[in-house]
Amino acid sequence: MSPMFPHLHVHTWFSFGCGASSPDALAEAAAARGIPALAATDTNTVAGAVEFQASCEAAGVRPILGAHLAAGGEDAVLLAEDERGWGTVCRAVSAVCWEAGGTGLTGWLSQDRSGMAVLIRDPALLERLVRLSGPDGLWAE
Repeated sequence: MSPMFPHLHVHTWFSFGCGASSPDALAEAAAARGIPALAATDTNTVAGAVEFQASCEAAGVRPILGAHLAAGGEDAVLLAEDERGWGTVCRAVSAVCWEAGGTGLTGWLSQDRSGMAVLIRDPALLERLVRLSGPDGLWAE
């Protein structure tokens, strides 16, 4: 069997109401299918990151750490490319969790995308971010 592509938008059971599988189950399923890497993108949290990374390493799957952010009617998937990107992801999750009223992600993502890839489904959000801060690090999901 040839290796499959890595899934970049996956919810574990740390995404309450969205994900049902443990990090162990997801990592083992990826390994069994020949998937070389897997991302954990739980909604508005990185609470399962340590467990996810350990599970992937035990299963021989490369962990990709990130988060699915949803605020103010906007959403995006953030994937850390390196340690700097992990810090950026964590700051983004903190900003979303602390922000009262939810003004959306446009302002924050137009200011700081260092070290991460941002996957966006909404063409209008993608166009706004490109207009405000250029295309670096932005991808259509």
